[in-house]
Amino acid sequence: MACENFQQQLNNLQQERRQLASTMEYLQGAGLQAAQAQLANLDANIARTQSDLDLCLAQDAQAQNPQPQTVTGRVDRIRCIKARKEIGPDEPYILIAGLDMLGFIGTPPASLAVPSIRVVKIGPWSGVDKNETHYAFSLEAPDRPLFWDLDGQARHIAHPEDVMFLVAVVENDGASPDAIREAVQVILQESKWSNLSRVYNALRDTLISSMTGAIDTARIAGLTPGHLNADDRIGRVQHLALTPDDLDHLQNLEPVEKSLTFTQTKSTGRVLNSYEVTFSFEV
Repeated sequence: MACENFQQQLNNLQQERRQLASTMEYLQGAGLQAAQAQLANLDANIARTQSDLDLCLAQDAQAQNPQPQTVTGRVDRIRCIKARKEIGPDEPYILIAGLDMLGFIGTPPASLAVPSIRVVKIGPWSGVDKNETHYAFSLEAPDRPLFWDLDGQARHIAHPEDVMFLVAVVENDGASPDAIREAVQVILQESKWSNLSRVYNALRDTLISSMTGAIDTARIAGLTPGHLNADDRIGRVQHLALTPDDLDHLQNLEPVEKSLTFTQTKSTGRVLNSYEVTFSFEV
């Protein structure tokens, strides 16, 4: 019934557009301008309704004959909740370690389960201040890679523990974001080999600790006495987890949005910086 409603709406909009277009050749001046504006609005409504109809039909087909859906994961936006006072606005960036937990090396029966790891950097955004939201689409393409799949292509996720995403927010000052990303990649690769036998949650906690240490070490590497402005890790490294309900939504061709908040505080508990990062998964 829902798809029939979208189809009827689309038919009505298309009919209204045809009727309007047929009268426009007789209009001029203000009347023509008003008709052109109405036509543009109709075209936008037609495009939205066509998209809704296409999704509805695809969801019906998926419900009747379920097929594994390939998923992409990306950062959508970052919101600055609080920024400490310093010279100039902040320049935050995001580090995401993605793990494909179904990775293997070798060929059966001599294969070994070894998670594949890829660390990506999103940003930095420039000129970020309190109460501002900045979107990933404003970044250059190399600074907004997908974080799933690990090669940047869409791929199916069958179970929450088939993947692991670890996320850090860092504020860029005097260090190199690319060097920090590379350091995290190297440390996590080393850490995984020492922890292959750990269960999912234990491996997650170990890799979070390794990622935190890698950032804290790399952020001060190369600084000189005359230039000691290290990049700041904002709060703790966090696990971006998918739930069975999330995967059900994706299987039904519905996008999933997730958010994490990263807060940096002083020893007294006073908040220095706080950011909310929003991620989107879609088929």
